[in-house]
Amino acid sequence: MKILIACLHHPVCAGRWLTRAYRRLGIDVRHVGSYPNTAASANPHAWQPMGTWDCAWNDWTPDLVIYADTVYNEWRHTRYTPVPHVAVVTCNNVCNMSKLNHEHYFVAHRDSKVWPVQGETMTWMPCGFDPDLHVPGRKAWGARTWDVALVGHIGTKRRAYLDALKDAGLSVYAATGIYWQDYVDVYHDTRISLCVNDQHSPMMRYFESAAMGSLIIGDYCRDLVALGAEGIVMVKSPADAVFYARHYLNRPALAHEHIGRAMAWVQDHSWDARAKQIVRWFEGERALNHEPA
Repeated sequence: MKILIACLHHPVCAGRWLTRAYRRLGIDVRHVGSYPNTAASANPHAWQPMGTWDCAWNDWTPDLVIYADTVYNEWRHTRYTPVPHVAVVTCNNVCNMSKLNHEHYFVAHRDSKVWPVQGETMTWMPCGFDPDLHVPGRKAWGARTWDVALVGHIGTKRRAYLDALKDAGLSVYAATGIYWQDYVDVYHDTRISLCVNDQHSPMMRYFESAAMGSLIIGDYCRDLVALGAEGIVMVKSPADAVFYARHYLNRPALAHEHIGRAMAWVQDHSWDARAKQIVRWFEGERALNHEPA
């Protein structure tokens, strides 16, 4: 099978995670697109496109095109128009991309108020973790530097939580623009991963933090409940976060019990599993249309 992935080439993004997953699965995958901005192209962890958006090869034709972007664009590959196109959308909690002329949509947030999963052309496909990168840390819980960390965009809501935790006397690490092993190193040196966002959605950080072995304190999230998430401490306010952070920091054995449950739960939620989900859809569609294998 041959797959083409098209997306803006952020240092970390669903397109890159899926490319890595398909390569681990032994599938012939190529990726095209562009950098979102100059900063992304200059980043030490920049992801170089194999070609521009409409790049095509004379000796290679994909069986499936995956548009894995978080920005709405009316896009379909000009050369590969007859090839099935699907969209992988990790931001359906904030945007509706249903007007794309694609055969199917794999969206990350089932409980979205903006564009929920509905109809036969949509499939719920949550985010995941990279099993080669997001691995458990070896540093002992008590030896870690930070009580709480959040690497990512710091908006108003996250700032309120971080400030409350700092005011409570906890050591807090907050930063943006940290990727790959540097990102992993932060969480390996942190006891608690703070996972909150305005949409109460299961973002990538939930799955990555569970795989890396941090105790997760995050939003109450119905999608996570539907996924049968284990070991995640769900809260509804900064005060809740402070209470439970103190509670588990003072009870490391109980914290480790939660971490172990989360690590066991998340094993079914790698990007490899998501990549296989898309392939299963493709194979099912081909069988339905009586196309040869």
